Order: sequence, then structure tokens, then C-alpha cells
Amino acid sequence: MPLTTAVLFAPDAQPMPSVLRTWLDAQGLPLAVAESAEDLMAAAMRTRPRLVAIDARTHPVAALKACGRIKADSYTGIIPCVVFSRADDSAFAAGFDAGGDEVIREGLSSNEAMQRLDVLLRRSDRDTYVHPSTRLPGTNEIEAEIARRLQSSDLFAVCYADLDHFKEFNDRYSYYDGDRVIRLLSMMLHDVAKGLSGERAFVGHIGGDDFIFILPVHDITEVCGEIVSIFDNLIPYQYSEQDRRAGYFSARIVAGSCTAYR
Repeated sequence: MPLTTAVLFAPDAQPMPSVLRTWLDAQGLPLAVAESAEDLMAAAMRTRPRLVAIDARTHPVAALKACGRIKADSYTGIIPCVVFSRADDSAFAAGFDAGGDEVIREGLSSNEAMQRLDVLLRRSDRDTYVHPSTRLPGTNEIEAEIARRLQSSDLFAVCYADLDHFKEFNDRYSYYDGDRVIRLLSMMLHDVAKGLSGERAFVGHIGGDDFIFILPVHDITEVCGEIVSIFDNLIPYQYSEQDRRAGYFSARIVAGSCTAYR
């Protein structure tokens, strides 16, 4: 099953909604059909499909339970899930209560239904392509931005930022304090880059303490200088008073100990 598959859960094996077939054809998405909740979970766990469609028109109890299982699991819960329901209000509400990201009622016009499906995928991409702690674009968006700029004639710079001795900082303090420093750095990079370069700047989060920011070439000196200056002013206050006074702390590594300096 390819990674770009859509999975339809149809416990009664009735024909799928015609608008779904039309939309899938337009998207170029192949379809797999699951007739049991176990088959649906297996397909979602194995491939993380592009979309899960739940047909709850004739057997809503079984269908909505399956939707709930998809959304309850941390791995499959991010898959966009659309519920096809009966036209009445209670069925419409039940689809959302079960965890559906979108509910399409019987009788809805084909144009509106297809627009809702398009927007569902856009929302899903927006939510999954950003880093959960910093809300900055992740690796997919970073690669797409670099590719977009390579196609233009404008010169640009790709800058890499990370934190020295970040693991030792986490070991000394806590992952909570480490996350606070990462969020601080993300806001600093974003605010400085956007403040000085406006919409010409892009800031992305690779993961952990690794960041990418993209600038017009002529902005490198000003932006990077401002980032380093602000960082040097703020970072001492992320350490304990004792460590600030000492100017260092000692941390054990694999083959002995090292001294990690601010």
C-alpha cells in the first residue's frame, strides 16, 4: 500500500459516497477499503495514510467507534479523518464527537464537499509540518522553501543555528528547562529575522536545538549580529545563580567529565 493511499472504513460494504470517489480521482489518491476496525487500525499503523474516510451513514455506531480508535492513538491520531454522516443534526454532531476532523452530511453539494476535503488536507499539512513545541516550520517546509528560492534569481543565505553543550544543560537542569531554552531561541530567531528582513526571512526548526533560517544575502551581518547579541544577554539567566557566579558547570560524559561553559 503506497504512502499516499486513502483508507475508507465501510462496515456495511456499501458503495462509497460519489463525491469521495470524484475527489480521490482528482487528487490521484488510490483507495484501500477496510471493513473492520482491526483492518482500519492495521492500515493506519502500517502506512499512515493521507486520509481516512469513515462511512457512518448506515452503521454509525461501528463506524464512529472506529473513528474514535484512530484518533485515540498518538501515532494515527494525526491522520486527517473525514466522517460521512446522515443529514440530521445528531449524526453530524456525533461525527465530530467521535474525533472526526471534518463531517460531510448527505445532501451537501458536491462543490462544497470537495472544498471541505481540500481544506481538510491543507489544515492537516499546516498542523503536521510545524514543530510541536516551537510552532516553526519543520524539515518538509524547510526543504520546500529552499527549493522555492533556488528557482528564483535572488541571492539568499541559509544559516544554521544550534546550542553548544545542550545535552549537558539538559542533564544539569531538566528537559523542561531545556525546552524553555529552545522556545526562547526559537522566538529570538523568528523575531529578529522577521523584524529585520520581514517577509523575506524564513525560520524553521529541524528538531531539538537545531534551527535553519533563510535570509537575503545582504541581511546576514545585521540579523546574525543581533541574534548573537540578544542571546548573549538573555542566556545567562537560564542558569542557576550558583552556576552564573561560577561561570561554568561540570557535566559527566561517556568517557569522563567535561566543563561546559556559557
